[in-house]
Amino acid sequence: MLNGHPSISGQSLNTQNDGHASGVVYFAESSGIANIEVELRAFYESEDALQRRAVCALRRSQGEFGIGIFTSPKHQGAWDNLALEITVWLPGPPSEVDVVFIPLLGTDLPNFHHVIGDLPTHVFGLVELSSTNAPIEVGCAEKTQIIMSNRYIRGKFDVSSSLELATTHEFISAEISAYNDNDCILTDVIFSTTNAYGLFSTKFANFHKWERIKRSFRVMAHSSNSLLEIRFTEQALDSILDQDVRSTDGISNVYLHPVYEGSFELLPTTTLPSCT
Repeated sequence: MLNGHPSISGQSLNTQNDGHASGVVYFAESSGIANIEVELRAFYESEDALQRRAVCALRRSQGEFGIGIFTSPKHQGAWDNLALEITVWLPGPPSEVDVVFIPLLGTDLPNFHHVIGDLPTHVFGLVELSSTNAPIEVGCAEKTQIIMSNRYIRGKFDVSSSLELATTHEFISAEISAYNDNDCILTDVIFSTTNAYGLFSTKFANFHKWERIKRSFRVMAHSSNSLLEIRFTEQALDSILDQDVRSTDGISNVYLHPVYEGSFELLPTTTLPSCT
């Protein structure tokens, strides 16, 4: 077990894998701990496989706490396979505050399944998750960028600044709550899928519903070779919505909220559009 900084408020968390390893990483919170705690379980066929790996705590600079997994760059065969189960436990906030702010939660973990659970007492300035060949599931996030290959993305996102979800050959299923508290800056939501469907349920809201200030939201969704479906389930009062939905060799279904007022343009390439 690796213990982190006694107080994680204002700390950045990073996890990276350099070499041949795979598995799952969980992020969860616990009210019964004071430090960051990392639980690591290793599953292997040969003791030699374990000896060829190193897992250690990293501190890249002041305020940045991390976990590194280092292995030999040359894979020796089936006996050399190693699967890791990593659980990162985040302590709850001290009694004098309600939430813990973490500027960055980042991973660079090829072949690792990511599971970020519901973290009600943690707020992240930026979430950057990178993986290949393994899915990512997110319970909550504020500003998020998730770039995938060959595996799905599924989650619920609370976004106030920007959200970018991109993958190939697997689906994206996302429930998004987008907020905007600055009438000069757009809240951006960007989706991109290739060879697999994308299903998005989106609602837009102001932080203060009694404010009659025009908030701006932009949705950009691109899909190739599969279905793309976007549902706008809630629209903020007096807000501005700019959307660009494009599909190549696939069907796009866009369901605008009934309160939407304005113009839209349909530009089909191979089939006639349907508008109801």
